[in-house]
Amino acid sequence: MVSGVFKGAAQGFHSLLTSNVTLKDGKIIKVAVDGVQPYTVGSYAIPTMINRIEKAGNTDVDVVTSASVSTSAVVNGVNKALEVAQGKLTADDAVNPKVKPSKKPNYPVYAKVNSNKYIASQVQFNDTYDVIVVGSGISGLSAAIEAKKHGNNVVIFEKTGMVGGTSNYSAGVIQGSGDKYQKEFTSYQNDNPELHAQELIQAGEGRVNPQIIKELAEDSANNIEWLASLGIKWTSVYGHRVIPYENKDYFAQRIHVYEHGGGLGSGCVMIDAVRKEADRLGIKIFFDTPVINLVTTSYTDKSVVGVVTNCKGKTSYYRANKGVVLATASIDYNEKLAKEFAPQQYRDIKNHALTNSKYDTGDGILMGLALNAATEGLGGSMDVDFKSNVGAADNLPTPPMFYVNGNGKRYVNEDTTYGYLTRATYQQELIWNKPTWQIFDSSTFSAPFTPWKSAADTEKDINSRQMFKADSIAELAAKINVPAENLTQQLETWNKNAANGADKEFGRKEGLQELHAPFYAYAHKDSNFGAIGGLKVTTNYEVVDQDDRKIAHLYAVGCNSGGWNANYYPSSGTALAEGMHSGRRVGRVLSGLVEEVNDTPAETDVTTGSSEY
Repeated sequence: MVSGVFKGAAQGFHSLLTSNVTLKDGKIIKVAVDGVQPYTVGSYAIPTMINRIEKAGNTDVDVVTSASVSTSAVVNGVNKALEVAQGKLTADDAVNPKVKPSKKPNYPVYAKVNSNKYIASQVQFNDTYDVIVVGSGISGLSAAIEAKKHGNNVVIFEKTGMVGGTSNYSAGVIQGSGDKYQKEFTSYQNDNPELHAQELIQAGEGRVNPQIIKELAEDSANNIEWLASLGIKWTSVYGHRVIPYENKDYFAQRIHVYEHGGGLGSGCVMIDAVRKEADRLGIKIFFDTPVINLVTTSYTDKSVVGVVTNCKGKTSYYRANKGVVLATASIDYNEKLAKEFAPQQYRDIKNHALTNSKYDTGDGILMGLALNAATEGLGGSMDVDFKSNVGAADNLPTPPMFYVNGNGKRYVNEDTTYGYLTRATYQQELIWNKPTWQIFDSSTFSAPFTPWKSAADTEKDINSRQMFKADSIAELAAKINVPAENLTQQLETWNKNAANGADKEFGRKEGLQELHAPFYAYAHKDSNFGAIGGLKVTTNYEVVDQDDRKIAHLYAVGCNSGGWNANYYPSSGTALAEGMHSGRRVGRVLSGLVEEVNDTPAETDVTTGSSEY
């Protein structure tokens, strides 16, 4: 049997990963991986992957889902190293990422939420807890920690192989108002939760729960301080771009950035800090264990008393003495629910890039709907054009350019925040059944933060027909299939307004600069980082049914809850702020630290259906 150290390399999500495999008599006894990029989702999952391989002594183990690309690269590297030891592969080929091993990684297959009815008297519970949390993103972890701190016996069931869920893939930025970091890093010294709430309520366009928003804003500074107490170091605070109809008195820079945060996927840094607190408190987490249904008291009494799990084909039942907290992702990858409830999300699933995990299928929402739960705020999507990054932040100026629809006409103030922009873009593409375009000239190359710094930078997009270049506006119109007369008139109007320093069409303030040949047109291709809306809840995040009656002992937080967001994503950091607020609040509710509120039209007994009034 072979002994020694052998190498194999494979491409991970962020970098080339080289697995150094120590064999003793043909068995794996140690794996070390080089090339891991710190503060990435993969960097937190790779140690788990190594542990699985070392414990088994082989690669007949599942990859760590939610970081499948990086952990499968580790497995591929180990398999290539083993093939070197077996004489099946040369040492040079083993470190060549283009060479694939003959053995493929194992990917777990998870059971789906089913439509069965599970009644307490008909199941045998494997164990009992005070609080059961379904999902380990920021809302689920926050709920579990708060409940555990106040003496509850808590368990988390996580569908995938690591903590974090959708929160891992976020930029980790979080909204807060009136806290000391906002005062330190911005000029907004008198901001307060009331102004913060008014802004979010106005952005909700009449489809949010004002009381939920007010309490979210009031709690936001506490959440910022809580993360600081867990070791998060805040480094800056910025603001969102314009919301056209917003009362400008409501605006302030509230989006908090921490060390090693701010980039897509750096939410894992925050999650790691929160996970360590969960570990310190001794919270039990079952991985690769999806919850596939809820257990109720009876067929007529929908009070929730527990959950049904399925781990590698084995079904188990767990009782919750106080409550079940749904904290899974939204319907991000659920094509059926998106088609029914969220047409923009459905469009993204079919045609656009989704940046979350493919395991984000809205399981919590599905289980709530099975109990006749109401929904709130479903319909919109969290979209952004990561290529152009227009509308990302108030410290990223809008370059000289304008947007046009399939009819060659402008349709929006391009200074606006990205969620508003992408909602407008979706609507125009739906109306005209054509792409929308960003029209610009070579002056954009010198604008800060543009992805195109020279004509050479445009060649890849031109070759892929994502972009077109023309020496006249009429020629450009022909290339992008819009009426030449309309696009010509639009350019003339733009240049006239730019020369006068005032956008009389939409009131834009930045990037007002005349455009001249040669012209470029870039077709928008928004990326999606989540669906908007969820189950309807009270301000204590108790799930209610279609008649606004509470479903006893069932709670929904984070992206499983509605009422805090609706038609478009108003600004970065809203979802994480709400996730922490809702999770921590539910933890306190289940600990008896928050008064019961009556914010449904009429409290009705779920069992009898009779009103208490």
